[in-house]
Amino acid sequence: MEAYSSYNQIPIFAQDEEHTSFITNRGLYCYKMPFSLKNVRATYQWFEWTEECKNTFRELKTLLGKTPLLSKPKNGETLLIYFTVSKKTVSSVLICEKGLTQLSIYYVHKILKDTETRYSDMEKHVLSLIITSRKLQP
Repeated sequence: MEAYSSYNQIPIFAQDEEHTSFITNRGLYCYKMPFSLKNVRATYQWFEWTEECKNTFRELKTLLGKTPLLSKPKNGETLLIYFTVSKKTVSSVLICEKGLTQLSIYYVHKILKDTETRYSDMEKHVLSLIITSRKLQP
């Protein structure tokens, strides 16, 4: 986005200004932007925004606004860990269960080096376990 010349800028719906923030090399901008947003219709294609789209978007904003990103476990609580591997990444998430809900506590992610991408799936799982155990050490 070119903020100085007012090109490729998208207007923000007034009710969404409070939920808008981004980081630039000049700092963190929250809520009110220091510049206006113009020239949208000429730059971007507009799609049909149906009532179903509005409701779905509203539900998504509500869920994202309520759900904690990371939770704090209680002392002595049983924790679970999920590992996942792909061709180029390994990751794990440590979770706790509150009733029927699983809450994230800690997340570990690593992009594999070229040589590591040739590991078998089992070796990638072991690598994920090693990386996670090292991150979780006190």
